[in-house]
Amino acid sequence: MDDSYTKESATLSEAIIKYGTLDLYDPQRVQVINLLKSDARLWTSKYARGGSVRKPSARKIYIVVDALQGHLTSNGFAPFPKAKMAKLLGDMQDAKALLAEGK
Repeated sequence: MDDSYTKESATLSEAIIKYGTLDLYDPQRVQVINLLKSDARLWTSKYARGGSVRKPSARKIYIVVDALQGHLTSNGFAPFPKAKMAKLLGDMQDAKALLAEGK
C-alpha cells in the first residue's frame, strides 16, 4: 500500500464523517450519499477486495463502509440509527488516527 491508499482513505473517511454529521433535511445529503456509495465501492474494490485487508486502518474503514453500504442498500435515504452512527464515527476517528501513524 502506498501514498494513494492514505489519500483515498482520508478522503473516504472525511466523506463518511460528513454523512454522519449532516442534518437529515440538509439539501446536500442526497449528493453526499451518492458520492459515498460510489467512493466506498471503489475504495473497497481497490483496498479491501473480498473483505481482505492488510492494515489496521483499512480494517476499521472497511467495517464502517460495509455497515454504511448495507444500510444504504437496504434502507435507501432513510436515516442511519443514531447509536450505530455514533459507533461508526468513533471507528472512523480511530481509523484516521491509524492512518496518521502509517498503519
